Amino acid sequence: MAEISYRAADDCALHATVIGEGRALVLMHAGGPDHKSMLPLAERLAGRRMVILPDLRGYGRSVCRDPARHTWAQYTKDVIWLLDHIGLPHAVLAGAGLGSTITLRTAAAHPDRVGAAVLIGVEDIEDDEAKEAEIRFLDAFAARVAADGIEAGWEPIRADFPPVVGAMVRDAIPRSDPASIVAAAAIGHDRSFRSISELARITTPTPIFPGTDPRHPTALAEEAADTLPNGQLAMVPIGNDLQTAEDLACAVAPAIVEFLRSPVRAGGRSSDWSRPGSAEVTVDEHEPGPPCELVPRRPGRVRTQASAGHAGAAAPRRVAAAPDHQPGRRRAVVFQVRNKGLAVLTGCGHAGIVNLVRHTQNSPMSFDGRW
Repeated sequence: MAEISYRAADDCALHATVIGEGRALVLMHAGGPDHKSMLPLAERLAGRRMVILPDLRGYGRSVCRDPARHTWAQYTKDVIWLLDHIGLPHAVLAGAGLGSTITLRTAAAHPDRVGAAVLIGVEDIEDDEAKEAEIRFLDAFAARVAADGIEAGWEPIRADFPPVVGAMVRDAIPRSDPASIVAAAAIGHDRSFRSISELARITTPTPIFPGTDPRHPTALAEEAADTLPNGQLAMVPIGNDLQTAEDLACAVAPAIVEFLRSPVRAGGRSSDWSRPGSAEVTVDEHEPGPPCELVPRRPGRVRTQASAGHAGAAAPRRVAAAPDHQPGRRRAVVFQVRNKGLAVLTGCGHAGIVNLVRHTQNSPMSFDGRW
């Protein structure tokens, strides 16, 4: 593990941690935590990647107490200056929350520098009325932090976020500068995108892990996946069953590893990624990383492509029955639902669900556990 310090375009001192070797992946944290919140995920991606974990401007070691210097354009410049400092012509960008918005902004402004993007919880893209509410929300947060500290700033709103966000924030508070956190809240006065239609110009291959809270709405993630020319909705929601940064890493790492290993057709839809004939290919050998404990998930409805108004997947091939002592032939039927992910059909509780869940953590396949 190596530490990097560099000066941004406005001479602000910024910092990052680097883990692993290989092609570069910049992994950006959400607003509130710092780079350490992404370390468990980085460890699972570092087998074949050099994972760069910046403390984004205003957070952790990258102290910036000037509210005027917290803008989306500045965040984008910070990413480009980081790549330039390391000597990277391009990289995969990934981010959670704030980091996902910076990823999108950078991919829009510098498509030649972003080989692929990964979004973990997409921040809301507000209309004018909602934007005014967002400004009031963040101004009130900044006022509480200025008056009583970071813990007081988060206290009345922490319950509105998934538990994993609260855990990450609490862990980062001792490493955070209160005045810098106050300044970072000024980003609410800037606008990332005026409408989701602006995402249509971003052609970077992009899997999207949907959020489940009002600031990272599921419906927005679904719409973003439909709007981005090479977007795909990952079937792993960031919900209340994720309690820690380790839980988050275990939930999303398999799908990210599979995405990084998959052939990608330049200019093709996400449903084409696994098909031959790609003009641009990115392949990593599978590295499972540290072992994961399976996170239990509550049952829920499967939202099929047909229910979303699109043609569903082709019917699965009929499989001949086998005796109970031969479960390998009757575990499950797994098929792809366009723009949604994998769906699993099983008629045998043990041979289907139990064995599939048992082996998923060692497989590049990912699913959301909803049956």
